[in-house]
Amino acid sequence: MQIRRGGVADALFNLGGIAFLQTEYARAAQLFGECLARYRDLHARVEVAQTLKNLGLIAKDQGDFGRATAFYQESLALRRELYDTRGVAQALFSLGVVAYWRGDYHGAVDLTEQCVAYYRELGDKMGVAYALDTLGMAAHKRGERVRALRILEEGMRMLRELGDQSGARLADRRQATRRVLP
Repeated sequence: MQIRRGGVADALFNLGGIAFLQTEYARAAQLFGECLARYRDLHARVEVAQTLKNLGLIAKDQGDFGRATAFYQESLALRRELYDTRGVAQALFSLGVVAYWRGDYHGAVDLTEQCVAYYRELGDKMGVAYALDTLGMAAHKRGERVRALRILEEGMRMLRELGDQSGARLADRRQATRRVLP
């Protein structure tokens, strides 16, 4: 029986995912950190990029936006080197969300506009719809009310067409909020 060289790293990755789903963030970060070191030693760049994304997600969920940004930026750089269009789109989306939560609405708009372009290129309607939601919220925070409403309506239409009722309800609530807020 031959053992895959990255087997231990893969197991750590899976265990980190389980810990994350159980909201055991410290344990998930530890497992993904160990996994990252092993993947780096193996020069497994795709896996390194994915692990960085997961570490960014943990940092974001814990409110550590600086660390989340650093992880996502490194993942984005790797995804670009690998010509991984979907990975680039995902990293841009993650960076856009973090920029939004940091209050950097100009950065959030720039990043999510790029993300939308990549998802459109891929024909990923779900990716476009969710990126439009973040883009619309950021445009609203920048005071671009008409543009924000147009973007949110487009995203809501796409979510409905795709049958994503929970996403469509979220978009409906956001759109209604935009209409009543000054």
